[in-house]
Amino acid sequence: SSSPSSSSSSSPSSSSSSSPSSSESFTTFNVARQFLSNFGYISPSADTPKLVLLENNIKLHRNIRSLDQVSVKETFKIGILYVKKGQSDQNEIFSNTSGSEEYKKMLEGLGEMVDLEKHTGFSGGLDIKTSGNYAYYYSSPVCEVIYHVATMMPNSTTDDIQLHKKRHIGNDSVHIVWTENEYGSYEAATISGQFNDVHIIIYPLPFSSLCRIQILRKPHIQAFGPITTGMMISKEMIPTLVRQTAVIACRRVRELTPGYINPYVLRRERINEISSKCKSSVLFSSKFVPMNSSKITPSHVQLDDK
Repeated sequence: SSSPSSSSSSSPSSSSSSSPSSSESFTTFNVARQFLSNFGYISPSADTPKLVLLENNIKLHRNIRSLDQVSVKETFKIGILYVKKGQSDQNEIFSNTSGSEEYKKMLEGLGEMVDLEKHTGFSGGLDIKTSGNYAYYYSSPVCEVIYHVATMMPNSTTDDIQLHKKRHIGNDSVHIVWTENEYGSYEAATISGQFNDVHIIIYPLPFSSLCRIQILRKPHIQAFGPITTGMMISKEMIPTLVRQTAVIACRRVRELTPGYINPYVLRRERINEISSKCKSSVLFSSKFVPMNSSKITPSHVQLDDK
């Protein structure tokens, strides 16, 4: 009596292992159909992008590796300075190696601290030999930001000017300045350099949870936000709003940079180049027929195991 039971239970098992179930086939079908739908190939029109077959060879692999070197995000480097009460000279400012607790909280809110030796993201030219072991870094789906924080870079005992700090921050287009001096005391020319197009200056109000903001920008830079000169902002909101404003300021500067190409546009151009260089002589139309969404069913789909 146990023998028929045993054989009947083993038969479906062997059957299911030899071929995919209908639910698995349908799931695979849906994934494939969703992929084609996202690219507009379910109901193709004159505007539907053309699929191009590429030759799978060394040339293609080399071009793809080159494409991987083009960032998929915008990258920005932003200088950060701390000004103690009574300081006005760049040498004094660059010599600072620490700041107030409120200044430190702002840094923590601007991004995350990363170990430069292990960091694989955008580093903005920082290196552990002259810039210290750590830096603040921010990443989103569309951009990467590295902060050149003067107080985090080690001081040189033989260089009063701290030239290694100035090389980084003096070449940054946007500066974030936290100053303990009175409102309006910071000048755009404090840090000498060819760039320094925008200064976002934060004046913490004593015995208050607020900061007052001053924005200095060169005349050719268009106005930007979200924060503007004269605003009173809570210290809790400073990191987020200052970061957003600094990123937008960087974009305003780049808009005026001759020859600058947005990374999205640059990657598209490179992809088009690869498509042209590595195009196969085989027509894709001979392997692909647009599917009519009203007629196709999973039973019509033949999957290639290879």
